[in-house]
Amino acid sequence: MSPLPGSTIFGANRGALVKGARSTVVDGVQHRIFCHSFDSWKELWDGEIFEKGTVKVETEVFPVNRGGEIAHWMQWSIRRL
Repeated sequence: MSPLPGSTIFGANRGALVKGARSTVVDGVQHRIFCHSFDSWKELWDGEIFEKGTVKVETEVFPVNRGGEIAHWMQWSIRRL
């Protein structure tokens, strides 16, 4: 990510209301994955990856129905201040 103010990265991935490991099935194979919550994602980027207070983290976590399983999806952006 560029060090210039306003530089932004964004994405989406599986999330959770409470951070931790989850089980999920992909193509019939069960996997264990780690899911961040809103708070843990913000703490990761604003304080661990980048110096605290130098980025703005915006995150939305919402439920999705995955073939009868309710999972949570997280959309996020990180912007340099």
